[in-house]
Amino acid sequence: VAVVAKKVVELHALVFDGDAGGVVIEEPTLEETKQYVAEQIKCMRPDIMREMNPGQYKVSVSDQLFHFLHKLWQVETPVLELR
Repeated sequence: VAVVAKKVVELHALVFDGDAGGVVIEEPTLEETKQYVAEQIKCMRPDIMREMNPGQYKVSVSDQLFHFLHKLWQVETPVLELR
């Protein structure tokens, strides 16, 4: 399956750098954060946001990442003993 990105958004940004003396970004105000979250919620599909029977939010990951996460899940998830 080929996936073509409609939009690419940088998810990571350097926030703290010990070599540079600590925090390296200017923190947004509470109002700026609220506005950003409100804008992001508006971008979500309505079927995902509905409270009753929400739609699935599918995420594509590489095969390597899928196997890594699956292995991590198996190792970290406790298995309850059935009696």
